[in-house]
Amino acid sequence: MREMLTEKGGAMDVIVRSSLESFSDEELKELSHVLSDPAFKKFRAAMSAPASQQQTHAGVAKALSQVGPLINTVLVRHELNEVH
Repeated sequence: MREMLTEKGGAMDVIVRSSLESFSDEELKELSHVLSDPAFKKFRAAMSAPASQQQTHAGVAKALSQVGPLINTVLVRHELNEVH
């Protein structure tokens, strides 16, 4: 599965390449510089740590638990059935 997403011609490769098509050579050099920066690498490693991942998942779960009631409020306001 990983190879399907990340190998040349895979899903992520196609998305990244098409997203970067509008970048100039100078912009690509700057992006490469930013991604190679030690501080960014440290940040990326910190965000990949299990504790950070757990906090992110908990935050997303909390946000999603609040979405249902908001959707129901809008549905009721429009005289539609609530979602349960």
